[in-house]
Amino acid sequence: MEFLKRNGMGLAAILCCCVLGVLLAQQSGQLQGLRQENDALTTRLDAAESAAEPEVPAAAPSARILASSVDPETRMLTLEVAAEVPGLEDYYADIGLCQPGEAYRMAWQWASLKQQADGTYAGTLTFPLDLDMGLELRLEDNTVLFSSDFVSDLLPLQFGQGGPSIHFNSEEQKLYLCDFDVHLVNLAGGETQGRDGKFRVYRNGKLVFTGKKAADSGFDLLVNGEPCESVGIDCTEGDRMRLCYACTDDAGLRYEFPLSEILTQKWDGTERCPISGRPMVTWAE
Repeated sequence: MEFLKRNGMGLAAILCCCVLGVLLAQQSGQLQGLRQENDALTTRLDAAESAAEPEVPAAAPSARILASSVDPETRMLTLEVAAEVPGLEDYYADIGLCQPGEAYRMAWQWASLKQQADGTYAGTLTFPLDLDMGLELRLEDNTVLFSSDFVSDLLPLQFGQGGPSIHFNSEEQKLYLCDFDVHLVNLAGGETQGRDGKFRVYRNGKLVFTGKKAADSGFDLLVNGEPCESVGIDCTEGDRMRLCYACTDDAGLRYEFPLSEILTQKWDGTERCPISGRPMVTWAE
């Protein structure tokens, strides 16, 4: 008893230390278990996220037409081409110029595009211009880099935007046009100009009006040499009215771009008809 009196405090301290040690050991084990569970959960979450993320497909080989020009004397079309061919390590990419749908071995001309510093392939293609042709660029394994059913899509003059505003007055039996403005672009999207620009209106397929675009008069049109802000054209309900813009490029190609086509209806109504948007192109005589 005397011993407990003298050493009671020490024994109590030792007992407390033992209890604390046991508790710390238990907590350490629990903490380690929680860390393991957290690591396992993180691994499962990472795996689930990876499985949920769609795989990004490899870039497909493709080509773009950067610019074009036409030689009016030889009637040859020249295209500046840039292509991306992932996985190709050769210094040159051999391509075939084909009609749309035809295989590489059926190409009517072959060419090579040279690898550039950025890994793309580029070159210039020159061939006789047939206004009724299409064009497809294929690799030797028949991979299609570029395809167009219409060579008009590759010419140096393209329609950008614009066209007159139109209003049909059923009481007066006239179609009114104003704001004569149109913007032409090249293949790179830069603004360009055609020569001898004219607006044409067809009624049921027959040309009934031609007005020359005024060069320096804003949205005006020249009719009989005089600038006009608007014009009225005779028509009745049920007439199909087609509006076009015609011009010539520096190579002597004549373009007629369809701008809009409408079917006139009663009570000043009109119904828009679908148009292709592709121009009719011919050689100047």
